Amino acid sequence: MHAIRKNWLRILAHVGALMPLVWLVWRYWRGLMFDPIRQVTTSTGRSALVLLLLSLACTPIAILGFKRILRVRRALGLYAFVYASLHGLIFAGWDYGFDLQLLKPAILNQRFVLAGSAAFLLLLLLAITSTRGWQKRLGKNWKRCCQAGRTSFTIR
Repeated sequence: MHAIRKNWLRILAHVGALMPLVWLVWRYWRGLMFDPIRQVTTSTGRSALVLLLLSLACTPIAILGFKRILRVRRALGLYAFVYASLHGLIFAGWDYGFDLQLLKPAILNQRFVLAGSAAFLLLLLLAITSTRGWQKRLGKNWKRCCQAGRTSFTIR
């Protein structure tokens, strides 16, 4: 019971981040979707966006005094990456069958697809460099990169 009280925020973050996926799988399994490709694509994209915004909101919330929120920032960002990856795989694989002849015009002619692809590449870089191993490899460059985006507030 002590472990639950100590880690309630982490548990809440993990359960909350996985609930959209559980709900989506359950609805698909039960046949409750009238347009599965569109609904699954929309749901995974929305979940990725919400989780990304929650991970970005952690720093301002910590500045306001709730510093414990920083413990879940990385997890929320990685869940956002997972949902964005699912979103991209469903779009490219399930909807377009990984057919490059169909994907190329969809990516180049639709601004939202181009924006989503660019956002995914940025999330991919953030996910790769979020590990301690990459932080050590990048050394001072990682610190400099992170400090460039910081406000005048210091969070420790």
